[in-house]
Amino acid sequence: ENMILEEAEMKGEVTYELKGSKEGFGFDFCFVPHGYDKTFSELGLDEKNKISARKKVIDKIRTRLVRSA
Repeated sequence: ENMILEEAEMKGEVTYELKGSKEGFGFDFCFVPHGYDKTFSELGLDEKNKISARKKVIDKIRTRLVRSA
């Protein structure tokens, strides 16, 4: 039972106008995170990785692992 479960969310708006590259995750070109005026695709990978739900989950897991070490 060494399983760690965490969750996170990314709030934002889905746009009707598709912007940016359609490469990346399925909705990156039509999702504008709250506090931004660009879609995930337009933000670029570096900026997206700083604010994404995946980043939030990784940070939570890292904190739990450091505490338990």
